[in-house]
Amino acid sequence: MRGVVRTAGQEIRVAGEGFYDHPRVLAETNDVPPFGWYLYAPVRFSNGTMIVGYHAEDGAGRIDEEYSAAFLAAPGGARRWLPRLRIRQLRFDVHERVHSWEAEMNGPGVDIRYSVQTEPLTMTWLWTSEPGPSASHKYVAFPLSMVVEGECTLDGVTTRLEHGSGIAEFLVRRGYRPEYP
Repeated sequence: MRGVVRTAGQEIRVAGEGFYDHPRVLAETNDVPPFGWYLYAPVRFSNGTMIVGYHAEDGAGRIDEEYSAAFLAAPGGARRWLPRLRIRQLRFDVHERVHSWEAEMNGPGVDIRYSVQTEPLTMTWLWTSEPGPSASHKYVAFPLSMVVEGECTLDGVTTRLEHGSGIAEFLVRRGYRPEYP
């Protein structure tokens, strides 16, 4: 991508790579089932591997295949779109916040599997008290600090993915009671 950023009256030319993390924003009306829930989880590992994953289900309990995918940026310059991402073993703590999950994703020449544990953030405990957002609001997505470990097989070479971290976002439509994988 190339472009110009305008800030404080200056124009700065930029070039690089990016990931558009709100793919459901459309300029036309679509006949689709109501929103159910999603898990957005960008993670970076100690070896420089970055994975941006997004899993979504509609209000009928079906995986939204177009928005359940990932992008891999591996050391050495490999970049791959992974059109299949699945979340398994999604678990919650006593406060109904996401505690852990397993993810698997793949695409041509790539197979990735990892496990995630979330860590409590003081901010989320403070955020649940008024006047800030609370469970009574329509959409509340508390940030989830992740610790991630797994492995990636890229073009036949398997690499351990260690010391991964990131901030995930999990959101369920208010009033919707999904069955989680």
